[in-house]
Amino acid sequence: MRMRSIAVGAAALVAATAAAVVPTITSASASTTFQTTTISAEHPDTTGITCTACLQGPGGPIWANDHLKEAVKVTSAGAPGHYNVTIRFGGSTFEGFADPRATGEAGSDGSTSGSPMFSQGAITGSITYNDIASTNAPVALQPTQAPGTSLTEVLNELFANGNSPAVSSHYSINYTPSMNSVDPTGATTGNVWTSGTVYNQTG
Repeated sequence: MRMRSIAVGAAALVAATAAAVVPTITSASASTTFQTTTISAEHPDTTGITCTACLQGPGGPIWANDHLKEAVKVTSAGAPGHYNVTIRFGGSTFEGFADPRATGEAGSDGSTSGSPMFSQGAITGSITYNDIASTNAPVALQPTQAPGTSLTEVLNELFANGNSPAVSSHYSINYTPSMNSVDPTGATTGNVWTSGTVYNQTG
């Protein structure tokens, strides 16, 4: 939503003065912070390892289906029309059907990485996009996203498709299972992801 000039009273001087003091409350200016939230109930989660049990998607091998609660914070990147965006995932959950762990990650010996594995638990962490140039100020996101919506599509919605790709980005996401994983092949070592053992994706 874009702000409109509002004339208060009949006199032109009064109208001009009123317009000058009306604050912009729906967009992030160079000195303000803009916040909004959304839920991606069916977000495909990818891994960077070779994964025979994964589904293959445009962003890489898909090992889990996430229920993401996305708290979005937008700040100025230091110049008009340039923004930094941080998305936090507190309160999110995952349901995995393949093992995303490489050797040494979250107790894995790597012997069955990428093979079938059922898991579920909590997601925490965040991703930050640095210096997004946009011709549009950020707007409130819709409360929920369509199944399969990517974070790139969420950013496009945030800036009403006026944005360019971020200059850089950084993420650190933690996955903590609420119970021991189950291997449908019957394996009891290597592929077991123990309850409470954090698996981290950083990049």
